[in-house]
This record gives sequence, C-alpha cells and structure tokens, in this order.
Amino acid sequence: MGLIFIIAIIGGILWFIRKSAIDKYTKKQELAMKILEKSKRIRLEVMADINELGGRMASADREQYISLTQERESLQETLETIEASIRAMESILQWRVDSSGGRLEIDKELLNLRRYSGLTLEELAQDCGIVL
Repeated sequence: MGLIFIIAIIGGILWFIRKSAIDKYTKKQELAMKILEKSKRIRLEVMADINELGGRMASADREQYISLTQERESLQETLETIEASIRAMESILQWRVDSSGGRLEIDKELLNLRRYSGLTLEELAQDCGIVL
C-alpha cells in the first residue's frame, strides 16, 4: 500500500511538471504568434518605404541620391532583421509543446533569436509594442 502511494505521488509530481512545461511553452508560442503578426505588418511598411525611396531617387540630385541611398541601405538592413525574426517565429510555431523534443527545438530557436538579435522573446515583443 505504501509503495502504491509513493508511486501515485511521484506520478502526480511528474504530471504537474509536464503540465507546467506545456503551459510555459504554449505561452511562448502565443507570444511568438503575436510577434509574427506584428513583424509581417512592419515588414510591409518597410517594403513600402523602400519602394517610396526608389521613386524619390529617380528624381534626386547627386547629394539627395547619396542620402537616399544610405537611407535605403539602412531600411534594407532593417528588412533583413525583420525577415530573420519572422523565420524564427515561424520555426517556434512549428513545434509541438506537448513533446520534450518539440520544447527542446523551441529552446534552440529562442537561443538563436537571442544570438542574432541580442533579445529574448519577451524583449522582442516589447520592442514590437506588444503588451505582455
């Protein structure tokens, strides 16, 4: 009887740990979805800005052209960063949170995000104006 009780307690503890992990990663995926949606909107705005600059460059004098070229290059870099963020969010969303392998892959993507951007998922959300 005592052994069954101990096994039941251990089973309950393991169930609670698993449920907590699933809840934690579900919240991370929900945040990734919000970031993804916002990033896609921002990407479209940046692309529109780049196109607008292209039009202004066509009628610019030499000094304006140089200035507009620098601005366009800066926007291109911003666009590349946004697209990398989009890829990371899509990767985070593709994994199942109910398996330890899926949670491990999500952790890898979060580490990659931190490596290339210097930001955690939560910090990136705040930078995007998403309320936590």
